[in-house]
Amino acid sequence: MLSERDICDRLYAILGEGQRARFLGQSNPYPANTLFSMMHSIGWLQEDLRRGLMRSDQKYREEQERFEREGVYGSKYTLAE
Repeated sequence: MLSERDICDRLYAILGEGQRARFLGQSNPYPANTLFSMMHSIGWLQEDLRRGLMRSDQKYREEQERFEREGVYGSKYTLAE
């Protein structure tokens, strides 16, 4: 039986998969109308919106770039490559 923490970690990992899929131009690998598919799509959309904000707002872009350099953004909840 999975603990609540295990479930959260898995869902955040799927969000990270979606974010990476957006970056790499990949589609959703999960069957439609499933929780995993929804979480993957949300991650994809989060990354799409983040990139849009980075293009339109210099301060936001600088902050996100700093987070990426420091390993803050997405580092905890992404799956191993």
